[in-house]
Amino acid sequence: MYRSADCHVHLSLWEEVSEPFLAMKSAGILPVGVSCDLEDSRRNVHEAQKLGYPCMIGIHPWYAQSAVFDEAAFSELAQSAQVAGFGECGLDTEGCALALSDQQKLLCEELEFAVSRKLPLNLHVRHAHSELIKILRSFKGRLCGGCVHNFTFSKEIARCYLDLGLFLSVGHHVLQQSGRMRQALRYAGISQILTETDYDGVHTGSYDQTLIDREINSIAQILDLNPDKTAAALYDNARRFLKKKPS
Repeated sequence: MYRSADCHVHLSLWEEVSEPFLAMKSAGILPVGVSCDLEDSRRNVHEAQKLGYPCMIGIHPWYAQSAVFDEAAFSELAQSAQVAGFGECGLDTEGCALALSDQQKLLCEELEFAVSRKLPLNLHVRHAHSELIKILRSFKGRLCGGCVHNFTFSKEIARCYLDLGLFLSVGHHVLQQSGRMRQALRYAGISQILTETDYDGVHTGSYDQTLIDREINSIAQILDLNPDKTAAALYDNARRFLKKKPS
């Protein structure tokens, strides 16, 4: 049924979630719906149960209002069979109401929650790599995998996340094939890369069904691989990322 995956898309921010979902389904793209906060997580789970896509619950640092994590509310959501991971969560030093120290406290509680339920992570990070890596290293050996979303960073930063067993999830920036992106992805290798769009219907407009295929072709060029084999490998990566939940 599916031949590729969008491992980070904000389906639940669309007014009518079935619109992007059906566009993705018709193109053979498996959506992984991520969340922004508790209310968005609730809507995401509801729509995922109705439409049948894997979703992730979590609190985006831009939307975090306090360092308090409502474990009871998220525990209730995590009981759904559609919940395949925890995210979007992470650290960000730009555009956040919450101080970085409070973000770090919140993230540690989120990671404890994800670890206890064996949920892979979908991580957001901006200008806080050293802080995020330090926290993740404190959980090393306990994490259940995951990815760093919208990866555009250096080979050196890639190495840190790869050593923690995480995938590098790349979006439209891979089409530019910058030297830094090429170096990082060549270092990672095909087995540790995911594709995403980060579309949300609010800031991005309609879902572009061609973007994932264009990303796959760009990755194939960077790694000097056959496009069809690259597509198959990337979809297999998505299945491993989700612990093989989709059929």
